[in-house]
Amino acid sequence: MEINTSVIKRVIEKDDIFVQFQPIVSVNARRMIGVEALSRGCFSGETISPYYLFQYAKDLGLTFELDKICREKALEAFSEEPLVPMLFLNFETDVLNSIEPGEDEIFLETEKYNIPHENIVIEVNKNRVFDNRKLLNFAEFYRNQGFMIALDNVGAGHSNLNRITFVKPDIVKIDRALVQEIDKSPYSKEVFKSIINLSKKIGALTIAEGVETLEEVVTCMLCGVDFFQGFYFAQP
Repeated sequence: MEINTSVIKRVIEKDDIFVQFQPIVSVNARRMIGVEALSRGCFSGETISPYYLFQYAKDLGLTFELDKICREKALEAFSEEPLVPMLFLNFETDVLNSIEPGEDEIFLETEKYNIPHENIVIEVNKNRVFDNRKLLNFAEFYRNQGFMIALDNVGAGHSNLNRITFVKPDIVKIDRALVQEIDKSPYSKEVFKSIINLSKKIGALTIAEGVETLEEVVTCMLCGVDFFQGFYFAQP
């Protein structure tokens, strides 16, 4: 199937979005502490990745509409899983750049599905936020409403670690780029440890993303990470 703007526009118009959950686990406690909601599109029986969904939605000027659909689908699905403690909910950063805190409908959506704010972690991809002050205002506003804030993709590319101390998130998600074969890379291990230490200083929990091997899990544990997410434990 060729994915193009016409396909994505139809997916958005028909709300043909479904959600898969990927567990986030504590090895020490031997339990799942939450799930991340991952949205997928569906067209002619085929699955469309979130990368293409949001790439073409941006071209169509429909990022806000797509983000709203994905968020509501995630909250609805989560409301039907009462034994899962926390929902990690992605917040599309293009939307964050264009609105003021409180202008979105997340409050109405959580009320609609009777989900307490303290059970939701809002994930923000810090690399796509251009205005540090807007990011801080966003984090402070929603934290004051009872939500938790996570910085996603930390350590990817030219990561600005100063944002960790500036925003003071509740959770820091360390990108797969650092986790991959960390057991074989002294450089990645030192950067990983630096993020762990910085997070601990501000009282933030840490998650190693994209773990796929036992060696990666063990190395991350020895570095002091709190939780894990990745194919080693479960696919979405």
